[in-house]
Amino acid sequence: MFTATVAQRCRVYEDVDARQPGPGEVRVRNRAIGLNFVDIYLRTGASEPPRMPFTLGKEGSGEVLALGRGRHWFR
Repeated sequence: MFTATVAQRCRVYEDVDARQPGPGEVRVRNRAIGLNFVDIYLRTGASEPPRMPFTLGKEGSGEVLALGRGRHWFR
């Protein structure tokens, strides 16, 4: 997960422990992730992420691990 920008075009990457999902959230173990030019721009700092921390990959496929309150239908 990228957690900060320390210099122009330089992001800080660190492993973090996954927390339990909050209301309306879903935690997924990604098995495949599609990267594209938006991810390159985010990684290099050419474009600012919506907020920190963030992860790359806007298109993913995987296994639902946990559901937050209000997400009982998402399996």
